[in-house]
Amino acid sequence: MRPFVATFDSDRFASLRRDLDDQGVLEVAAVLFREAPNRIRELSDSLAKGDRPTFERAAHSLKSNARLFGANDLADHCAKLEEDSRAKIPPDARARLTEIGRLYRDAEVAIRAAVAKIKA
Repeated sequence: MRPFVATFDSDRFASLRRDLDDQGVLEVAAVLFREAPNRIRELSDSLAKGDRPTFERAAHSLKSNARLFGANDLADHCAKLEEDSRAKIPPDARARLTEIGRLYRDAEVAIRAAVAKIKA
C-alpha cells in the first residue's frame, strides 16, 4: 500500500480547524467516518442496480467530504467518477470503486491520526 501522507493536505486540515474549531472538526470527522462507508456502499449498490443518478450523487457526496478534509486523491477520483457518470455509469466503474475504497481507507488512517492529535 502506498503511503497516504503525500495526498493528505495538512494545510487544508489546519484551515478546517481554524474555521470550525477543534470540537467542530471532531464532530464533522465523526460524520465522515460514519457516512463515507455508506456512500461507498451506495456506489456499489447503485452500480449493481444500474442506478446512474444515485451513483453520481454518491460520488459527489464522497468527493465533497474528502475535499473538506484534504484527502485530495480520494476527492479527485470521486470528482472524475462523478463527471464521467453524468450520462451513464462508466464501464470501468467497478475497478474505479475498488481504487476509491482503497483511497478512503488510506484517508481514514491519515484523518484519524490528525484527529487523534486534537484529542491529545
